[in-house]
Amino acid sequence: MRILKSRSEHERSELKRMRLQHVEAQRNERLHYYSNRAKAMASPDHALSIIIDGMDQAKTNVPLYSRKTSERVLTQRLLGVKVHGIGNWVFLVDSTVRGGGNLITEVLRRTLLEVEKLGKLPSINPVLYLQLDNCSENKNRTLFAFLNDLVHRNIFAEVHAGFLMVGHTHEDIDQFFSTISSWLKKFDTICPDVPSFIQAIGNAFTNSEKMKSQKPAVIQLNASMIHDYDIHYEPHINKELAHHSQPHQFRFKKFDGIVLCHYKMWAVDAEYLPKQTSTVEQQAAASFSDCLISISTTEPSSNQTSASEQTKKRKFTRGASKPKFKCPKPNKLQKGTQYNDAEDSVSEDEEKNEHPMMLDSVVAGDPNLKVYAKGICWLTSLPSQTNPAVVIIPSSTKTINADNVCSFKKYIFEKATTTHPDLFTSRY
Repeated sequence: MRILKSRSEHERSELKRMRLQHVEAQRNERLHYYSNRAKAMASPDHALSIIIDGMDQAKTNVPLYSRKTSERVLTQRLLGVKVHGIGNWVFLVDSTVRGGGNLITEVLRRTLLEVEKLGKLPSINPVLYLQLDNCSENKNRTLFAFLNDLVHRNIFAEVHAGFLMVGHTHEDIDQFFSTISSWLKKFDTICPDVPSFIQAIGNAFTNSEKMKSQKPAVIQLNASMIHDYDIHYEPHINKELAHHSQPHQFRFKKFDGIVLCHYKMWAVDAEYLPKQTSTVEQQAAASFSDCLISISTTEPSSNQTSASEQTKKRKFTRGASKPKFKCPKPNKLQKGTQYNDAEDSVSEDEEKNEHPMMLDSVVAGDPNLKVYAKGICWLTSLPSQTNPAVVIIPSSTKTINADNVCSFKKYIFEKATTTHPDLFTSRY
């Protein structure tokens, strides 16, 4: 629309250039996701690729009668999970479950357990590639704490979390949702309750042998099945973390036994931030906590730069300016070429001010050779309990939910038996 409304040729050409740059940038982000997916499918012993997304909630309500829902509906969410080269899962979440970090973390944990049951978790320097929708429910402190924990427990050597551009997040899992949606739109698809809805999901993948191979396993979730990861991790999450909604690529990896997080604004960026500095002589931190969040106070040796000459250390703190991204030039994103940001890289002084998502950490190693590594310590300590407790549901909420269930069952019977008496053999 802005191009159509532009009043000068210069303005139109500039808008077209910006649009081409945007399209090429989002294309490169998709190619990065496709590359990770291909790696996992080509080397299942080394890598695992997972994408998680939610289906349009308006299409998953019941009762459903020939394309239409009743006046009063039972709301539920459908979260789809594709584990590339292994299988598909559908998580049906009822209205008693709150969205947020607890839910998406529970879905990921249960998916990994299902893959483990199949004996298909990678075991050779395993890497997890996780693709999520770019929203606050997915890009949150709790989920990232869980990813940090996966690396700390040596379930994965590395975890990469990717988020596509806002407005360009439709991917292969949306084709999976389209198959379900098309089946539910049929006139002969009737789902008066949740069990019949689950059956309809399975029926949507019966048209061909190829479709049968994509048939998902359905798992129902209610509030009593969700673990409280927020409470489990909150006391241990670094209090200085902020602005983690800005980058689109994250990596969790161990450095001498300590898990650090690094990020990139875009997948095409050459390096993760904060950048690693050169090897220096540094006294090892006295404790595990010191290794995570402090810099040794030992005086620098004569061959080191003085404190005033060292790069000012930036912290990933609230109130700091947001990270900036220097857009690549369009001619560097031509089809079939690799973007090189060497010419567009900012100076060291600019970089200090443009990347506040930085927490310095000393990594202990050989006593004669200490590596000074920059990274974000997502967890400054570790939970004492291995597994989090389930979410506590107040008794008053349980009573309200029970009353709603009884009322809804009565409503379904009264409305549905008049039009579809064959669906009911006895009264609820």
